[in-house]
Amino acid sequence: MSVREPAAGLPGPGRDEEAALLFERAHYRHDPRWLLPMSPRLCLACALELLPEPSVSLVRKKHVLSGFRDALMRHASLVMQLVAQDQRVCIHFISMLFVLIQLTTQLKLEQTIHCLLDECHKELCNMPSMRGSLATLTLLGKLVDAIPALADKLVMEHIAAEMLLGHFREKLCPLFLSTMDGAQTKELKINCLGLLRQLLKYDLFVSMIMNKSVLVESTESVEGLPGETSLPLVLKKLLLSRDETLQVASAHCITAVLLHSPAKHAPAFIHADIPEFLFEHLSSSSEVLVWSSYNCLILLAEEPLFFSKCHTVYGIESVVRSLQGILRMNNTELHKQGLLLFAQILTRQPEEIRLFTSSAMCRDAGRALQEAVNSPVLEVAAEAVKAISAFLRKDHQSALPVLYKELQALLKAMLSRCADSSQTPLNWRPLGHASSRDSEKAILQRGRFLLSTLEGFRNACRLAVEFQNEPSAQENPFTAPSAEKEDTLEAFSEFLLSACDSLCIPMVMRYSEQATHPALMEVFLSVLHSLFVIVPHMKEKFSEKLELSAVSELLQHGLPQISSRSPESLAFLSDRQYVEGATRQRQYCILLLFYLAYIHEDRFVSEAELFMAVRSFLLSLQDQGERPPLVVFRASIYLLAICQDKDGALDEAVVGAIRKLLEGILDLHLVYTHHPLVLRLFLLYPELMSRFGHRVLELWFSWEESICEELDNVASAGQPTLPASLAALFHVLRSSPSTLLILLDLIYSSPVDTAHKVLIVLRTFLRRNEDVQVGGLIRGHFLLILQHLLVEHGSSPSGASGNLPLLLSLLSLVQLRNESEQELDSMAMKLLHQGALAAWDSA
Repeated sequence: MSVREPAAGLPGPGRDEEAALLFERAHYRHDPRWLLPMSPRLCLACALELLPEPSVSLVRKKHVLSGFRDALMRHASLVMQLVAQDQRVCIHFISMLFVLIQLTTQLKLEQTIHCLLDECHKELCNMPSMRGSLATLTLLGKLVDAIPALADKLVMEHIAAEMLLGHFREKLCPLFLSTMDGAQTKELKINCLGLLRQLLKYDLFVSMIMNKSVLVESTESVEGLPGETSLPLVLKKLLLSRDETLQVASAHCITAVLLHSPAKHAPAFIHADIPEFLFEHLSSSSEVLVWSSYNCLILLAEEPLFFSKCHTVYGIESVVRSLQGILRMNNTELHKQGLLLFAQILTRQPEEIRLFTSSAMCRDAGRALQEAVNSPVLEVAAEAVKAISAFLRKDHQSALPVLYKELQALLKAMLSRCADSSQTPLNWRPLGHASSRDSEKAILQRGRFLLSTLEGFRNACRLAVEFQNEPSAQENPFTAPSAEKEDTLEAFSEFLLSACDSLCIPMVMRYSEQATHPALMEVFLSVLHSLFVIVPHMKEKFSEKLELSAVSELLQHGLPQISSRSPESLAFLSDRQYVEGATRQRQYCILLLFYLAYIHEDRFVSEAELFMAVRSFLLSLQDQGERPPLVVFRASIYLLAICQDKDGALDEAVVGAIRKLLEGILDLHLVYTHHPLVLRLFLLYPELMSRFGHRVLELWFSWEESICEELDNVASAGQPTLPASLAALFHVLRSSPSTLLILLDLIYSSPVDTAHKVLIVLRTFLRRNEDVQVGGLIRGHFLLILQHLLVEHGSSPSGASGNLPLLLSLLSLVQLRNESEQELDSMAMKLLHQGALAAWDSA
């Protein structure tokens, strides 16, 4: 009561203020030590009883709290002494205030939250030291825990982060990393990881922490002494822990760092061997841990060091087993993420580092992809198709024996899944704009899936073409001789032809009725062209079937759609900058389309522009040390030859690039196209003629059966008009008489039927071009051939060559044609005498 009396005697406003800050019904019981000795007169005990009292109005409670706030701001030291008198009272008061804060967080009233943030901001700005801001920062942390969306409001302004950065760089970074490294309790580790996750949202902190880690690692490598720790090593330690929560949090932090710049930060994690432990976690039964590991590995796979350190070679088995495991789970997103990682590895793995070291591992990978592509979820199947397309690469399938039957099963599953998706009926009823948009979206989705499927099938065709030059890949070497050989390249090639006929062509034709898709037609035509190379003995039958079906109309309709903007296609083909895999594949397609168009005399771009584009393409291949598929190289040579006629000669760089590519080919027939201008290309340049002229002329004569017969039949009937192919050869012979020497060698070394055709052509040339003085050249080379023959076979030259009579016949024609020239000397006559005897014996 002694407290109430002076309170009642106070004048006017002071009395009202004190009365408002006291709880009259209970104040008489309170000890005077709980009363603040100066204005505002506040009794802490009254506040403790008044605030939870339901009968007291909200306005009065708010007024009491406002008075306490004013007192705290004016007389902080006195209020702190007042509160600190009894620890129990202090704890009770704080818990009561915290209940009010919890109520605020539960209601999530935006106005109240903004008020709290404003007050916290004022407190932080007025704090003279970091230690004094601890309570306010703790309150903010609790608020963020209670209202996660509040974090977005806090990070809208980065000034606080920038202010913290300097302090963190100078003092906290080494301390923070060492605290994480030495933390003994799980709670401390989780709190450190939580703070780290928040810091890693800012590029400034990521760069600073990772740069600090690089400096620490370089210092340790030079001095050989353990010093400060680095972030990759700390996170590696947490990955090695047996606690799943810590493992997942560590993986999340690695991902958060890599998201800022994989190229910049991935090497530090790779050097710390973190991929090894991420691959191990793929065998976990925890979907969250597997998902987190997938995310990290996908980002690490963007760095070439990830592959050159052979992490993928050691980890590919874990990836395959993980795929087999997750496909049994009902988690579509996890399926897509695992297939995305597998496709990334298959695509980016360097060709010189073999990924699958055994055919058994390759088989397991194929079966996992087969299971994935059969998924009822189209998005999962689409990711599986992309992985299959990357899987069908020569270096991935080079582990002997090549499992052709497994590849057939995989391709059949892929094509069947695409066929199923393309046969799903669409709702074409006009139900409004929304229905129309849904139908268009479904058609586009089908088109993308069909395009990916055809790209995978094209890669299978390319694989078959490449294996044609690999004797060890022709058939399974472990098949018993008496067994039926189904697991062979020939059987696989026939399967590709059958699959294209029964599945690919119907799907493309069905889709072309709904929409126009130029990129799809590019790949489709590339597939058709490859099939003619893969199964040459079936090409006539296949051509007839294509002609009789509606495919010919489809191709006639589709060809103008492909690369409809010709200048863009030419510019794309001419790009000399570094070209990556997918871009290079598209260049191959465009080149093949130009090749097909020009073969059928459809010149929708000028020869001069195409000549320069193909020239740049070949130089780009040379710059990057690449060897294109044989069908692409054949198309390049053909287009250069066709377009060169109007654009002038090739420069030395292009001729050198062609020669280098040709030297790596087993037989020239793989890139030869029978055309007079192709022959001219090989014979016009000495660098090509000296190395490849003999074989090119052999191939040319193998195609010229009927023309040579016609020349032989009309040899005495004047001078009929020459076919274009012979006219081109005669033009080269006139401009480069040294080519005659190759023809003489062909007469001597070729089979009799080929030698006879060469003789007919040479006779015709000499009769039609009497002004060309080549008698001395032919006689001299003939005598060298004869001398070589007699020296090699000694006393029995009769078995040396059955073509000697043909050579002597040609020599007699030359002598009769050039009677005025110098006669043969005695040595030449002796050689001719022995040669005539040998020819007589052989006859």
